[in-house]
Amino acid sequence: MKYNWTEMTEDQKMAAVKEEMSLVTHNGTTKEDFVEIMRFLSGQVALRDKALKLSVERMHELIADDCDEVVCPNVYGECTADCPNCGEYNSDDYQTAIGCWINVYLDKATGA
Repeated sequence: MKYNWTEMTEDQKMAAVKEEMSLVTHNGTTKEDFVEIMRFLSGQVALRDKALKLSVERMHELIADDCDEVVCPNVYGECTADCPNCGEYNSDDYQTAIGCWINVYLDKATGA
């Protein structure tokens, strides 16, 4: 194997994936490395899927509570600082607010 996947951080694994994707040929890449790349990427997809599902569930709860505006997660104590996406507590942009919730749950899923 070209990489020691058990010793690598998440950032190092992502860098290895990007490096492999940029190669013209993969003659030096072992089958084991390809399998580890697939495991890593499938894990990343699973984390993002979980975060998306949790954020959509939370948004449905807010809608069910007859919330009449889109609210940043910060209002509910879901994060400790102003939202890094919208920089506001309230937003009339549903896409921005949903993006905020996705990031909150992505951080929770990854332990960030």
